[in-house]
Amino acid sequence: MLGAVAKLVFLLINCFVLVAGLLMIIFGMTFYFSPYLHLPDLVKRSEKYSGYTLPKQLRDMKEFPIANEFGLALALVGMFLALLSLMAIVVVCLTCGDIFYIVYALLVFLMVIAEITLCILFLNSNSVLHKNIKEDLKEKVRNEYVDQGNDTFSETLNLIHVYFQCCGITGESDFGGKSSQSCRAHNQTMGCYTKLMEEIQKNLAWITTILLLLILLQMIEIFLASSVYFSNRIVPFL
Repeated sequence: MLGAVAKLVFLLINCFVLVAGLLMIIFGMTFYFSPYLHLPDLVKRSEKYSGYTLPKQLRDMKEFPIANEFGLALALVGMFLALLSLMAIVVVCLTCGDIFYIVYALLVFLMVIAEITLCILFLNSNSVLHKNIKEDLKEKVRNEYVDQGNDTFSETLNLIHVYFQCCGITGESDFGGKSSQSCRAHNQTMGCYTKLMEEIQKNLAWITTILLLLILLQMIEIFLASSVYFSNRIVPFL
């Protein structure tokens, strides 16, 4: 009886995860392939708030680095979750492959460890992760940014400056003596990365709650998968 109930709950949870994974793929692909669909409106709002005129070619930009990378990462995570949950659903429905439950539990356990590690690194603004990201971005700004330039990186950074009212990665010094009119548009000297971390700290309670709920769900999945496996070992057709 325990094995049957565990299988049912395990099946329902994986159906939910499958839907969530498919939605992540859809949203990820949307971010990856069509961020430029929203650029004209984003540019218009940015100019309205700041009074600063962004380059006209920005409206025709077909790539948006941050959105592209975020979209790809979201789609890949969604694909992994969808495939894993689909395999679980197939195994439960066909009532075969008991060893899969242990493999599944181990994979989810590794995901939990990875999530906890990444969360600790991400939520700590002084972590090695953030230091490396900031240094890489600052180097890119120094070497590739051109004020009013028509390359993708410069246009993207100008839009971020104006829309989020920030400047560079950690501040004006990132430009190595070069000027940035988009920073002066709102007299803002706070770095965009610094502002991002401040926003994360403001919403830390919500972020932590969501992460804890996600980890709790995954721990329940591990428990259910293990329960089904061991109940089948004791009573094969339970």
